[in-house]
Amino acid sequence: MSAAATADLKHFFFDENLATALTAGVQETIYEMCRLPCDFEGNFIAQHWTPSGHATSSVELISEQQKGLLQLHFSDVAALTIMAKLLGRAPMTVNDDALDCIGSLTGIIYGRMKAILNPQGYKFMMALPKMNYTAKLKHPEGNIRHLIVPFRVGSSKCFIQVVFYA
Repeated sequence: MSAAATADLKHFFFDENLATALTAGVQETIYEMCRLPCDFEGNFIAQHWTPSGHATSSVELISEQQKGLLQLHFSDVAALTIMAKLLGRAPMTVNDDALDCIGSLTGIIYGRMKAILNPQGYKFMMALPKMNYTAKLKHPEGNIRHLIVPFRVGSSKCFIQVVFYA
């Protein structure tokens, strides 16, 4: 294996701690806040990936060593179910209030991820989530790899997406 290939495999992007911290943050937060279980599928790395879902919350991943983006993509059913569990009610379709609800949940998830990773030396800075409809997202262009972690909230498929910029 070449030195470049070895160095690439040591990149934070390939560190299993990231996927473990993310899935723990999602699973613990959604269960504790909503009493909804999450089931995770195998994560994968994609060169080009188009998000699936209806509501997306994004958090900038900025540390001393890395810069990237964490996005949580929720189906409309998952977003509305989460909102109903958190607030006791939900609209018939995803609206700005539902997006705010997903954004608040994402802030907690990101905080848990930081609490797991920062003591290990990752040093992620605080960031606030931004919410959007998945269909309105701008997709990163160029030679960018995406770490994708599919999961289900009930029977609804959702995704964690991490993009690291060079």
